[in-house]
Amino acid sequence: MLKTGLATGRRAWRTLALALAGWTAVTGAVQGASLQDPQYGGTAPRVEVVGGNASSFDVTGPAPSVGAAVNGQPVTLTIGNRSEGYKISGPSLLPSSWVGNYQLKVSTRDSNGATVNKELSFTYNPVRITVETAVNGEIAVPAVAQALRDINGRPAVSTAPFRNASGATLTGSYEVRAALKAGSIPLMVNGTRIEPGSWPVSVGQFNFSSSAGRLMLPVSVVDTGTEGVASLLLVTSAPDAPVVEVTVRSWSVGVSLSAPTWTVRQAIDEAQITALVDRRRCTLTTNVQQARMGAIFSAPMCLFEWTQIPEGMSITGSTEGSLLRGRFWDTGERQIGYRVSIYDGDGSRVSLVEGTRSITVEDASDALGFAPSTQLPNAVYQGIETVDLKLVQSKGPTCDLTTNESSAASAAAAGRLSCLLRWTSLPEGMQQPLGTAQASLTGTVKGVGSNMIQYAVDIVKPGGQRIPQVVGGVNVQAIAPPTPTLRVTSTATRAGDYYTANSKGGLVGNVAITAPSADMTITVEADDTLVSTDSVRGFGASASDVGNRRTLNTSKEVQAQAGDAGTRSTYRVRVAYTNLPEVNATVELPVLLVPGATIKPVIDAPAKVLSNAVFSVGVAIKDISSSSTSFSTGTMGLWKVRLLNATGSTSVPVSEWIDVPEGLATITLNARDFGDTDYLRFNAEAMLVSDVDGVQRVEGATRPSVITVLRAGPIEATISVRRTEGAVPFAAAADVLPLNSRARTSIGTVRWSMSSDNGQTWQPVSLPAGSGLHFGASLTAGRYQLKAVTVNVNDGAEYTTEPVTLIAVDVLTVALNGPSRLLAGVPAVLAVDVRQNGKAVDLAKVEMVWSRDNGETWQTLTNPSITVTGTTNERIDVKVKARTKDSPPESVYAWAQRAMQLNFLGMAAPRIAISGPSALEVGKKAKLTAEVGLPYREVTAPIVGHWVLPDGSTSDTPTIEWTATDAYLAQGTAVFTYQAQIDGFDDTKTSASFPVKVWEYAWPTFVLDAVLGSQYAPAEVSLWAKPQGVREQIEKLEGLKYEWTMPAEATVVEMGRSSRASEAVDRALVRLSKVGESTFSIRVTDSRGHSTDFQKAITLAEPPPFALSLTVKGSNQWNRAPLNTVLTPTITGGHPQDRVKALQYTVDGQNVETRGWIGYATMNAGEHKVGLQVTTNFGQTLTAETTFTVAANQKPTCTIVAREASGTVDLTADCKDNDGRLSSYRWSVNGQSLSSQGNRVSMRRQAKEPLHVELVGIDDSGEGSEPAVWDAASGT
Repeated sequence: MLKTGLATGRRAWRTLALALAGWTAVTGAVQGASLQDPQYGGTAPRVEVVGGNASSFDVTGPAPSVGAAVNGQPVTLTIGNRSEGYKISGPSLLPSSWVGNYQLKVSTRDSNGATVNKELSFTYNPVRITVETAVNGEIAVPAVAQALRDINGRPAVSTAPFRNASGATLTGSYEVRAALKAGSIPLMVNGTRIEPGSWPVSVGQFNFSSSAGRLMLPVSVVDTGTEGVASLLLVTSAPDAPVVEVTVRSWSVGVSLSAPTWTVRQAIDEAQITALVDRRRCTLTTNVQQARMGAIFSAPMCLFEWTQIPEGMSITGSTEGSLLRGRFWDTGERQIGYRVSIYDGDGSRVSLVEGTRSITVEDASDALGFAPSTQLPNAVYQGIETVDLKLVQSKGPTCDLTTNESSAASAAAAGRLSCLLRWTSLPEGMQQPLGTAQASLTGTVKGVGSNMIQYAVDIVKPGGQRIPQVVGGVNVQAIAPPTPTLRVTSTATRAGDYYTANSKGGLVGNVAITAPSADMTITVEADDTLVSTDSVRGFGASASDVGNRRTLNTSKEVQAQAGDAGTRSTYRVRVAYTNLPEVNATVELPVLLVPGATIKPVIDAPAKVLSNAVFSVGVAIKDISSSSTSFSTGTMGLWKVRLLNATGSTSVPVSEWIDVPEGLATITLNARDFGDTDYLRFNAEAMLVSDVDGVQRVEGATRPSVITVLRAGPIEATISVRRTEGAVPFAAAADVLPLNSRARTSIGTVRWSMSSDNGQTWQPVSLPAGSGLHFGASLTAGRYQLKAVTVNVNDGAEYTTEPVTLIAVDVLTVALNGPSRLLAGVPAVLAVDVRQNGKAVDLAKVEMVWSRDNGETWQTLTNPSITVTGTTNERIDVKVKARTKDSPPESVYAWAQRAMQLNFLGMAAPRIAISGPSALEVGKKAKLTAEVGLPYREVTAPIVGHWVLPDGSTSDTPTIEWTATDAYLAQGTAVFTYQAQIDGFDDTKTSASFPVKVWEYAWPTFVLDAVLGSQYAPAEVSLWAKPQGVREQIEKLEGLKYEWTMPAEATVVEMGRSSRASEAVDRALVRLSKVGESTFSIRVTDSRGHSTDFQKAITLAEPPPFALSLTVKGSNQWNRAPLNTVLTPTITGGHPQDRVKALQYTVDGQNVETRGWIGYATMNAGEHKVGLQVTTNFGQTLTAETTFTVAANQKPTCTIVAREASGTVDLTADCKDNDGRLSSYRWSVNGQSLSSQGNRVSMRRQAKEPLHVELVGIDDSGEGSEPAVWDAASGT
């Protein structure tokens, strides 16, 4: 019979077994649920039982269109229920794209023909394994028919470790089958060609033990250059193994050479050839070491190389791929070659694309032109005008132009276009400037007419050879220079034909000189006697000054020699070209000597005079530049003088012209003649006497004379008073004011006097020194007169002022005392308090008045009290004034005044405030107090009131006492009322109520709550003991006390009560170290004798044990010495609150650097014992140890690849390192070390020059290769 059974369980694996043994025939089929996907060889499979064992099935696809069915391997079906549905597992899984719902139909028949049918539904969804060489589910492989590996030695397909049903890493050998989805490109998998759309094909057995459980298979395209995408499926015969499903994308690179032109001119054009490389699939580099380090399947690195570089071209940089620059020195066709390759994991280079292209080099005749940098003038001046000529390029590509052969050769060797210039013919006077290699000339031409300059220019090759290019010339025309132009300018006074000059000698004038710019010689003669000779440097003439020739503009001062006034002389100025003295010009200046401009009249006058005095003023002729020089008519001449009054806006003569043959005149004046003034200002004039027209002149004094006029006679004045009256003590202040304000400074002293009897008698007043014109004194009560006498400081004359009157008054103070806020209808009584100097006064000597209308009207007040009555909301402004009866009533200081505003408010009920307990326990006594107040602040009135108690009784006292009884417990609240009113006003009656809650004391139940920091010992446990019940009852518990009984294994960390009285919670924080049960007991009591006992049991488990292991990771994939390693731990288990306190790594028993959880060690070749010791906070010590082997370093190997072209040798290092990479290169030439450490060097080599080159490659371990040698003689 057929037995089927399905056991289900939550999150557990259950199987359904088909027991079919002993039956003659059993058939079954698995039919897909509407799946029609032919991508993996057909539709859903058909399953038949071929024997009596239910585990033996044939899995086949439908018959292909060409004929026979394709047989598969036997499969064992185990159908299980997991959270994702039913799943089939076996050695040959169905393709993963056949995911879906299936029905299993089984039919049985016994020998008697009886049949039994069964159906079972399931879902097929196989497990996929991660492909470690894939990025986002895709492996990128170069489109070459060669299976490659990455730098870690892994083939294209390298998965995560396979694991068996128990979770252990898969070991053993199993068959692997591969299939490709229809539409894919064909692939070579492990050496087997796989066609798209075929049934999975066996690609051989794979030993999982050799790869740590990983499936590692080489994959490549079938034909080189095939680009596309393939969906690859791999399945194994391992039990319960997942499938590999991954996308494989093949890629290639495209290269094109780009140039601005593919036809260039010999030597002239710089060729630029760029390799444009398609870099979408790989990162481009020109560095071999970088290319070796690329991740070939996820981030490939492509190496670009130029395989053919023509002479003159060099690699100067990289753009899209790489850039060639240079010049071609010979004509013809030149080939350029390139290659793009990638490095396999074994270090071999695999070419992806190669190619060449030619470039044409044409002849460059007549490509360059040269001309002067600036246009020369039509003609230059012979002998004096400098010609500066510079040749620059005017045609063709930029060429470095020089006259130095070495510089030209160096520029050419550096790859620049270089031109060498030679001067083939130069005129007399022209030469190349010293110290420069520029194509320039300078100098002056000696001959008049045509002067030809000739030159030749050659292009220089890198080896120094020349290519003739240009032959040319420049013509310079020369003419004779013009005669200098002379022009006289002078500020001297002209006397007829003569220029006047100072008899002491001085400037006559300037001779302005204008001529073409050149060196000049200037001579000056006086009456045929040489006075001076000067040379003037020209600033040169440039051949670039076309139409705007440079001109020399200079001048020569003509200075007269000293002599007597009236002396006559002739001065001649001659100007000539220094280099052409025969070309010159002359000018004459006749000169007459006269007294100098420093001869002036000087005034001698007194500094001060009285306004009524007679005084004298002297005027002298002097040389103001020399005060010690005496007057002399020979050098100073004959003069007349006069005196002028310059006090006003104009000067007025006060004397006639006076002859001064001896150089001095004295003039007498009267101060009264000049009116009322404070000063006099005088000036003087002097007139030169001469018989020569134009020599006469008038000179003024350089400094006027100022005389101060002192005022004479009495100074009239008045007294100015600031205040004429004031309160005692009266601070009187006054000042003397002269009627003429200008006379103020003439007042020497002021004498003050005062009278207290209306001027009958006067008393002098003594004031502090320095008071000047000011008076100040403190006066007592009374009436006074004040006068002053002014004294003239110049002559002692006196003047007495008119007197002024001063009044000092005794002042009272008045106060109004009483309420300002009152109830309407209630009289307000205000008290008047009159004082003097803070003391009470005799009211019989005081006059008092008051007003209730803010001073509009006044009433006499005979006693110190005022009564005022108002209505509701009325405001009354009350004022009172008082003065002593003997003070003048008209004085503003005599009266003292005070004001007050009265506000009358409407009648209102009083305010009531009751104080007492809000709650009262039954049997307890409470005190209640009623406080009453008026409805307004600062208002007084009598108030009456009484209590109404809860039982209806009354009490007239403000404070009462009351005891709560059981009668009010049921009601819950007792209400008290207080009634009050303003006495005499029944309409102000009011009341206030006060409820008191009545309660009874109750003892609650208690609980003990616990929170564990961990379920394992040791652990901290928080315990809370708290009452249960209504919050109001808990708050009223009295003297609550908790008594704890702790188990011996408990350590108290913290204990305390809650700060909130409403909670009444007691807390204990303890630490338990015991595994098992611990019991806590508590007793709770209050001050009234209640008590409760309760307990709490806490159980802690043993923590799981620790497990410690360590991992060693090397700094290179080969684990090659010297190896920098990183040591990391893996720690599991242990108490969840235990933490690592310290870690220490060791290598071969010696401590190594440990930072945090990581260890660092450098290991040499050999086997090493790596250990780790860990200490935890809970005091546990853990250890772990592993063995790690470091391989010995392998030396790199090197050869030299040489290429010679046009005197240049390019040497490239071709080095390999099987267990690392090259870090630098050491080159030596003929025994001399080079500074370059790169993989390529270039050097110039003269013909037949011997070269012996040695190369040592240094790997990343610092070890060098055996020297590689290249000799120029043999080329090896």
